[in-house]
Amino acid sequence: MRRSIYAIFAFAWLHGAFVYGTIKNLNEVKDIGIREKLGKFLPVNFVFQDENGKSATWQKRILKNKPVLMVPVYFHCHYLCNYTARGVAQAINQTEDFLPGRDYSLFFISMDPDDTQENAKALKKSIFSQLEERIRKQIPDSGIQFLYSKNAKKFLNAVGFYYKRDNKNEFAHTAGLIFASDKGKLTRYLYGIQYKPRDFRFALLESGEGKIGSVVDKIVLYCFHYEPSKRYYGLIAWNVMKVGSVGFFIVFVLFLSYLIWHEKTKKKRV
Repeated sequence: MRRSIYAIFAFAWLHGAFVYGTIKNLNEVKDIGIREKLGKFLPVNFVFQDENGKSATWQKRILKNKPVLMVPVYFHCHYLCNYTARGVAQAINQTEDFLPGRDYSLFFISMDPDDTQENAKALKKSIFSQLEERIRKQIPDSGIQFLYSKNAKKFLNAVGFYYKRDNKNEFAHTAGLIFASDKGKLTRYLYGIQYKPRDFRFALLESGEGKIGSVVDKIVLYCFHYEPSKRYYGLIAWNVMKVGSVGFFIVFVLFLSYLIWHEKTKKKRV
């Protein structure tokens, strides 16, 4: 009987300790993640250093009339950040008609205020080594920038990215990409460590606000819409029908014009 009572007390104590630990961890986790701030403008006057040790404001680093892609990581991370970086490199390989440094500004931004130029160079070397050779040759040396700053946390919080340093000098954070227009307006967030080429491409087109991509790209984007609950771009049936109707009408007019032209030339011969 005593043993049963002791066992019950032991179980209750362990259960209480587990619940307390869970609550404590949940309190820590609630301040970690991405809170979307679509339509808001990021602070453009923050000063960052890059892998070359050069300091410049955020605004001066952005390509004119080109969208912006931000990748929050910390340069010496060998876990989640490493997979995120690999996912971005793979997405670049799969969307070679849109290249960083030419069609959009790409920044890897360190969340570690103590990150260094050496760490930035090491990550840059790793990223470029994962790009296919034909693509790597088309990207200028400054096409992908690796930025760090003592005030990085304030900047990343401003764009909706929240994280915490743990007691092992690592950072607890989620993985994702943040897109903005060349004016700094936040336009899209993609989550995870792997990115579908279609979603990656559409996010860039959307952030480009009509300044990049072909007419066909714009028509295709018109037929798709980002679904926040599913976190991918899905077809809009009504828009597809409208595009299809317009396409059918154009084909019909061209065909009718051809028939009229053919009849006229036939009469002239007679």
